[in-house]
Amino acid sequence: AQDLTYGFKLLCMRLRCNRSGNRFASPFLMASPYAAHPTGASHMPDTAMPESIVLEVTMLSGKVVLPETSFSASALVSSVKEEVRAAGGIPVRHQRLLWQMAALEDSACLGDLSLPSGGAALQLAVVLPPQESVAQARQLVQEASAALNSIALRDLSELKRLARPPAGVDLVLEAVMHLQAGIHPGIHLNSRGAVKDTSWQASRTMMKDPKQLFSALLDYKTLIDNGGIPERNINSASRLCESTGDTFSPEYMSKKSLAARGLCQWVLSIIQYYAVVTQLRAEFEGFDIMAEIFDQAQ
Repeated sequence: AQDLTYGFKLLCMRLRCNRSGNRFASPFLMASPYAAHPTGASHMPDTAMPESIVLEVTMLSGKVVLPETSFSASALVSSVKEEVRAAGGIPVRHQRLLWQMAALEDSACLGDLSLPSGGAALQLAVVLPPQESVAQARQLVQEASAALNSIALRDLSELKRLARPPAGVDLVLEAVMHLQAGIHPGIHLNSRGAVKDTSWQASRTMMKDPKQLFSALLDYKTLIDNGGIPERNINSASRLCESTGDTFSPEYMSKKSLAARGLCQWVLSIIQYYAVVTQLRAEFEGFDIMAEIFDQAQ
């Protein structure tokens, strides 16, 4: 298995196997992730190697990643990893199969693992991203959530009723429109899928139903995690923030409007969160690693 150069946290899964091809008998033996290579004393009687081994991969939460699948006893550990990748999307390089306190080498033969005749439980460990990236993602989510919690619906309603907003507030709502393009039904798009009208009147239309807008903001994180936000949305909002300079800040907006202050913080946090998640998703080849990260935090 490839060595990763960054620190990692292991998400353990259970790998159930049956050497005869029938359903498992229990109890199972569990492995622990400490040794680097399996060591060899066999606990099986001196019998002929079975022709096939049935494996099932199940997350500790109970979710089945790989339904019962028959492998040839001559198959390599790497073939199990490939099946897990095909079924669950977990990149092979982020998988660690463990047996009897040992990480199994990809070149090991399943029939040579000396598994008990009554069945055995291996572990599949998923190497999570670097701890600093995970911590950054969680921090940004907390900031975005806190920003939304600071916004009262009545503040949005008051903002919507303004015919001419304070200077800079209109730009915060324009950034929100760019992020919500193609998501919020009140935002009209051009032929390229970008915001067609960035005027204050268009922002007021987006705020017509404050509850609907608030719900769309709350759901945005999940859309990012699932890869459902177009990159152009983030780029358009980022360019606007950068062109505005220091005035696009919660501190500055707090002098103008409480709702604008909260929305400004949400915009800044969510743009940074998108950048972190995009990098992590690329490393995990689209696998929903963010769900695993936040499950670990619960």
